[in-house]
Amino acid sequence: MISPCSHITWEVKPSQLPAPGEQGAVFLHPMSLSESPFNCPLFGLIFSLGLALLFPSYWFVDRLLSCAVATSAERSQGWALRLLRLLLGVPLYLLLFLLSLPLGILGLLLWAPLHQIRRPFCYQKTSHVPPERAIEGKGTFLFISANLCLLPDGLARFSNLGHTQRRTARICNLLALPRASKEPWGMDGKSEDSASLCSTNDVLAMVETHKEDREFPSEISVGFPEGADFLCLQEVFDGRAARKLRRLLAPSFPHILYDVGPSGPYRCGFRFFNSGLFLASRYPPLAAKYFCYPNARGEDSLAAKGLLCVKVQVGVNEEQQRIVGYINCTHLHAPEADSCVRFDQMSHLLQWVADFQSENSEAGEVAVFDVLCGDLNFDNCSADDHLEQTHHLFEAYRDPCRDCAGRDRPGALGCGSVPVYYPAGRALRPHPHRSAPLRIFCTNDVSLTREGKCRYHSLCQIHITYTNTYAKLHIEP
Repeated sequence: MISPCSHITWEVKPSQLPAPGEQGAVFLHPMSLSESPFNCPLFGLIFSLGLALLFPSYWFVDRLLSCAVATSAERSQGWALRLLRLLLGVPLYLLLFLLSLPLGILGLLLWAPLHQIRRPFCYQKTSHVPPERAIEGKGTFLFISANLCLLPDGLARFSNLGHTQRRTARICNLLALPRASKEPWGMDGKSEDSASLCSTNDVLAMVETHKEDREFPSEISVGFPEGADFLCLQEVFDGRAARKLRRLLAPSFPHILYDVGPSGPYRCGFRFFNSGLFLASRYPPLAAKYFCYPNARGEDSLAAKGLLCVKVQVGVNEEQQRIVGYINCTHLHAPEADSCVRFDQMSHLLQWVADFQSENSEAGEVAVFDVLCGDLNFDNCSADDHLEQTHHLFEAYRDPCRDCAGRDRPGALGCGSVPVYYPAGRALRPHPHRSAPLRIFCTNDVSLTREGKCRYHSLCQIHITYTNTYAKLHIEP
């Protein structure tokens, strides 16, 4: 699946660093998150045992649904094969599920209670060498955000998607493309212009910006980006797909946060799935925290949707002070009619981001970016989304694709050959036989504090379009 991405280019200037003698801590080694979500290794073993006992029941239900629900590709193969799957597959997997149920119940009794003491995310680290390099000049970071819809195969079929494990392998082949630069950590110490980052033949359209916004031009390209620094993924619900992502992405992304959010008993309900958030980074995380939205409704209450906040260290400056960035990944409420739920979640999101950064910022650090990305489940053009479009989130985060509430800038949608919206503004439906590529909104608001910290506020918002495009954003202070 083609993913949206954004480039953030930054420059460390002498005016941004504390002068000699000013208060500022020296940081040589980044703090390390614990890889296990449990303080006691024994709890981790019991948790894994519970999952192993649950898996047969889970897999048989998944296969049962796969036999009962057909994708459009399978329906095109004729009714005979579908009838055979229904008559043979459904009874067989139903019987196997009933036989595995005693083990499944035992696994559930071991697995579910441990969520009360489990940290709501896991951390995988495959490199023990921190990127403690003195940095000067400019560096570029590439972010990719995508909703992958990696549900269990039976549930994915309700979205006309099958073969979750095959799709996962193909996605990893795209996401793990090597860096174009020879530098291992994405900072080359020299400036790049937009032409060097995107082939001329790949450019479909240039997003026109107002004269005062020329500091962050945007381009739409059909080429997939190489060498991302951060992957912010949503709907990685299937455990086997998450394991495959971790295994195949590990050589390129040594730091991965996965299994984010609680599942099982939670508050007064039961979460069948975690948040589905998955974050992979080339840089070590210094701190991370997960927040679960308290107001989910309907089918969305079956998953623990929320916000993952992560602080990463991207290097050190010549004064041996940390250069850090903040990444916030989220997935908002999905049902179209529940605008008020999304509006409240956006308010929670802003408060949680502020709280996390207040708790984890330290004197002497130089913050170079603050990125918010994910699937917000609304757009800036539909009349039904007017409430979300007017949220004060867009006062803190500016979107270069957005002209104002309810209107995008020319060139922000689609390409010249395939319109995304009718002239009246009614959204086109994605074609049921085609994959659903994604659209990105990138916002930027640069401010230099008196201490010289440079902060980039970026928003990446995903929408389904017809075209295999991604947005590339070059931001310079």
